[in-house]
Amino acid sequence: MNVITLNKIAAGCKAVIIDNNTSGETHRRFADIGIIKGAEIECVGESPLGDPVALYVNGAVIAVRRGDLSEITAMVTKNE
Repeated sequence: MNVITLNKIAAGCKAVIIDNNTSGETHRRFADIGIIKGAEIECVGESPLGDPVALYVNGAVIAVRRGDLSEITAMVTKNE
């Protein structure tokens, strides 16, 4: 299992959040949608140019820019 920053997640991969090092409004927004330590996420797709990505978290699919995910570390549990 690999530890990555979440901005490097590929479509089809599943991961568990290890740490969210964002701050301020970004940290609060991610916490509100469930991107917190221990959360399981799956990258279900990405736009044709690769940004943003669609993440499945807590029963919902959300679109997030890769740049906003660069300070979040995760352990890949399934890699496709």
